[in-house]
Amino acid sequence: MDGMNRTRIIDSKTEQPAALALDLVNKLVYWVDLYLDYVEVVDYQGKNRHTIIQGRQVRQFYGITVFEDYLYATISDNFNIIRINRFNATDIHSFIKMENARGIRTYHKRTQPIVRSHACEVDPYGMPGGCSHICLLSSSYKTRTCRCRTGFNLGSDGRSCKRPKNELFLFYGKGRPGIVRGMDLNTKIADEYMIPIENLVNPRALDFHAETNYIYFADTTSFLIGRQKIDGTERETILKDDLDNVEGIAVDWIGNNLYWTNDGYRKTINVARLEKATQSRKTLLEGEMSHPRGIVVDPVNGTVT
Repeated sequence: MDGMNRTRIIDSKTEQPAALALDLVNKLVYWVDLYLDYVEVVDYQGKNRHTIIQGRQVRQFYGITVFEDYLYATISDNFNIIRINRFNATDIHSFIKMENARGIRTYHKRTQPIVRSHACEVDPYGMPGGCSHICLLSSSYKTRTCRCRTGFNLGSDGRSCKRPKNELFLFYGKGRPGIVRGMDLNTKIADEYMIPIENLVNPRALDFHAETNYIYFADTTSFLIGRQKIDGTERETILKDDLDNVEGIAVDWIGNNLYWTNDGYRKTINVARLEKATQSRKTLLEGEMSHPRGIVVDPVNGTVT
């Protein structure tokens, strides 16, 4: 459950596996193959595979769950819920119709067996399994692996989580979903080097202020300029109005100003204070530009390019 020891239990005669369900008592995996039109079952070791039900009706199965002798499934075309005897597939019963029925699960204590003790129990300091952030059960409930939230690295003790030394890293924006992430210059390392800036749409322009640890971003689709510290705190929108298409921003780290381009109806280059930006914004240049996009500053030599 910690992402290690990945094992294939089925690697043949399968095309479009969809819904999954477990029989925890007998250690069985049930699944729907929407292309081959069957529901099959196999044990945890990938053995004793056989078909429960086959036919065109399986193509409409959306979700499945198992309890006692029966397999329950939602049907996507008519939104029925059906019950199938998993030991006798001719015993099929459609017992309820619900509008837009999709996922399905069985609620009962027997579907979540309790153990007396486990490796992720909370210690006297309130930490699950002694882990600073996340405790994941590994090969069984008796062993565990500690993991850290995004933007933190696991310490040498295998339990504590620490922020990396954010002295040198790359950060980039991407869409769908919109997010700004940080990464080590050695791309072989998958650790995050800042808390991601999430819930964006299309972050095209980025810059930073090293002294304050702020990452500045322009979300062109949301028509805003915002900032967030690399530790994930102090997220705020600093400019919102009259931003048509901001594809370039630049931080003046000496004068503590923000410059940006506006490639909308008005072609402009603008500036504002980093603090109280809405009360101090000013248009520096307007017109005589076709598409002002990228912008960089050199405050030491007093230039904007």
